[in-house]
Amino acid sequence: MSKAKVYFTREIAPRAMIRMYEAMGVKLPGKVAVKLHSGEVGNQNFLRPDFMKPVIDYVKGTIVECNTAYEGKRNTTREHWETMMLFWSPWRMRINPLWITSEKELCLSTS
Repeated sequence: MSKAKVYFTREIAPRAMIRMYEAMGVKLPGKVAVKLHSGEVGNQNFLRPDFMKPVIDYVKGTIVECNTAYEGKRNTTREHWETMMLFWSPWRMRINPLWITSEKELCLSTS
């Protein structure tokens, strides 16, 4: 079995994420899901929309987020959507209609 490649950058910037993607030398055809932590009230440990937007646009991706199994403001689709809009509101006008594929899943498109 071959060893996994590890990509690293000291530059924490949106453009660096695109360069890391390009360094892999792959293209993602078709629909691309970008799973991320959309934020939670009281939590500052997540990547903000302005950081992620360039790479999501670059791969023509769709944000995919799942509700949590623990109590909080992301354990139902309705509360999760409301929480997401607190942090992702700059994209509000660019988000296509919310697709609720189940009570436990929501998908957003930034195109």
